[in-house]
Amino acid sequence: CTNLQRLTLTGCQIGDSGIATIARALGKSTRIKYLNLGGNDIQEKGVGALAEALKHCKELKGLGLENSRLSDAGMAALSSALRACCALQWLTLNRTSCSDASGQHIAEMASVSSNLHTLNLAHNKLSDNAASHLAAAIESNTSLSKLLLDSNDIGDAGAMRLAAAL
Repeated sequence: CTNLQRLTLTGCQIGDSGIATIARALGKSTRIKYLNLGGNDIQEKGVGALAEALKHCKELKGLGLENSRLSDAGMAALSSALRACCALQWLTLNRTSCSDASGQHIAEMASVSSNLHTLNLAHNKLSDNAASHLAAAIESNTSLSKLLLDSNDIGDAGAMRLAAAL
C-alpha cells in the first residue's frame, strides 16, 4: 500500500484491460483521494471493474471520467459504487454520452452524497426527465453548490423544474 493520493491518467488511450488493472490496484490502495481517468477508452468491462474498486475507496474526494463513453449499465454500476464514497466532493462526467437513464442514476447517487458539492454533467444527452431527477437531488443534497448542465437537451419543462428546486 502506497501513500499515493492523486492519480491522473487522462487521454492515455487506456482500454478495459488497463482500467481493470488500475481498478485491482485501487482495491488495495484505499488512500486514493483524487482519480482522473477521463479521455480513455473505458467500456463496459472497465467501468464495471472500476465501480467494484471504488466501493473500497472510502477517502475518494474527486473522480473524473470526462470524455468517456459510458453506457447506462456502466453508469448504474458507477453510481451504486459511489454511494459508498462518503468523502466524494466532485464528480466530472461531462462528455460521457449520459442519457436520461444515466442521469437518473447519477441524481439518485447525488441525493445521498452529503459531501458532493460539484457535479459536472455538461455536454451529454440529458433531457427534461433527467433534469427533474437532478432537481430532486438539489432539494435533498444541501452541499451541492455547483451543477453543470450546459449543452444538454434540457428544455423549458426541465429548466422550470430545476428553477423550482433552487
